[in-house]
Amino acid sequence: MPSPEFDGDEPKSPYYWSDIADQRLSYIRAFTFRQQLNTAKVPPGRPYKDSSKQKELLFFNTTDAPDVHTFKKIINKSTINRLRDDNGWAIISTHLGKGFYRANNLDTEFRDSMEYLATQPGWFVPASQLLDFISKNTGEKEISTLERIKMEYLHVIDRIVGRFLRQ
Repeated sequence: MPSPEFDGDEPKSPYYWSDIADQRLSYIRAFTFRQQLNTAKVPPGRPYKDSSKQKELLFFNTTDAPDVHTFKKIINKSTINRLRDDNGWAIISTHLGKGFYRANNLDTEFRDSMEYLATQPGWFVPASQLLDFISKNTGEKEISTLERIKMEYLHVIDRIVGRFLRQ
């Protein structure tokens, strides 16, 4: 069966979404990366504009922990300490339905990491509040075509490496 055509990015389409996004959103998640907890170290390290995709909104990248096993590799006492010592920040994309809670029990390592994190000094706020703060302090920068290509390349490499590490 052929895949359906997507035309939500076409202004004349009845499925066009950009106008509604401009009215209701401030940020759109772009790329996710599994190799780094400190999202500040994921290029470009802050919210950014990409007018080739969306004129008004800011994009942001996140750390990707799609399941409990990946989460535990990325987020543990050691990486939390490194994030703290680097004065970094993190936005993590995860799916809490993927192994975090089984047989009426919360995964022990996940629970221990979250309890440890709660003891650390930090500013724990919704992603939009963090992104507003970062944007205010770093400014809103348009990424170049070269920067976009670099992020796309790094994202593909990250997916390939992540696939091999899961096997």
